[in-house]
Amino acid sequence: MLGPGLIALILAAPQAARAETAAECAAFWRAVAAEQRAMPGFDVPPDDAAALAAEFAALAGTVARDRVGGYRLLYRGLVDGDRQSTDLFSRIAERCDALLAPGR
Repeated sequence: MLGPGLIALILAAPQAARAETAAECAAFWRAVAAEQRAMPGFDVPPDDAAALAAEFAALAGTVARDRVGGYRLLYRGLVDGDRQSTDLFSRIAERCDALLAPGR
């Protein structure tokens, strides 16, 4: 039989994973917004990216701030046409979209 503490830990795990993913997504979209402001005219308007970052930060209660710089570099690779950056960007964006999909 599982103790009450273990049951609580098991039930909290999906929520913790969701919050961690949301924090990553907030950092991802914050980076896109920053790059869009630096290089306007590509794909996602900066205000839309900033709104997504805020939505994910609200879900997570935080932003994975240490990841923003790396995501900015990833976005620059996408803009430069790097195939690996483009593929990774698409996978991350899809994962973030899936996180919001159930609530929409």
